[in-house]
Amino acid sequence: MSKKRFANKVVLITGASSGIGWATAQAFASEGAFLMLVARREERLKELASICKQLGSRSEYMALDVQNQQKLNELAKKTISMFGHIDVLVNNAGVGHYGDFDTQTADQITQVINTNLTSTMLLTHQVIPYMKEQGSGSIINVSSVLSQRAIPKLASYCASKFGVWGFSSALRIELQNFGLHVCHFCPGLTKTEFQQHANMPDVSQSPRAVSSEAVASKILDAVYFKKNEYMMSKAEAMLVRFYWLFPRFTGRIIKFLN
Repeated sequence: MSKKRFANKVVLITGASSGIGWATAQAFASEGAFLMLVARREERLKELASICKQLGSRSEYMALDVQNQQKLNELAKKTISMFGHIDVLVNNAGVGHYGDFDTQTADQITQVINTNLTSTMLLTHQVIPYMKEQGSGSIINVSSVLSQRAIPKLASYCASKFGVWGFSSALRIELQNFGLHVCHFCPGLTKTEFQQHANMPDVSQSPRAVSSEAVASKILDAVYFKKNEYMMSKAEAMLVRFYWLFPRFTGRIIKFLN
């Protein structure tokens, strides 16, 4: 039997109740990791923890809204008290609202920024001291290809993910002398509940859409091989480069396609 890559490593995953987080938890469990699972839907977390335990993983969960700063503080402390250390933090929780920016409410805009960006920063802020003390750790900020190129009707989402990119880039430089690894991970079009919750068009039949399991597999690779920046789609990576070189022209193409 081959050695499991993450045997006895403690992995904290937000947004674990569906989609990429759900698949990533099972992928880590299959590789021998211990899990702290986080999301708002407790029943889903309970189900996922049971699945991961069947895969041989010690799995705990904490139901919370990542917009709650006090709960985030409690989460880091609870994870340490249960497992003794945190080896991998996967900041995966994310939401979006599809539509013209001026038609969205202030609450919707704030929810997107707080969930996608602020919670990522605040939970990471709580976890870093523990990782510094142990002299190791990986922080995976699950972002989006839209962190480096924008599309209409997702202005708040794009803003939050551009922020995650900037945060990850700066943090990587800060932590490089402490033995810590930071990855800005960018999935492309993925078959999850995100589009439904964001009131977006269904993308499940798109030839460009990939499964959550495919994304999860690459997240594990990004941790294991200590990737700094990981973009799932080569086509998207090329489009991003083109976007930065010719922003006005690319903007017209994106507007036409959307």
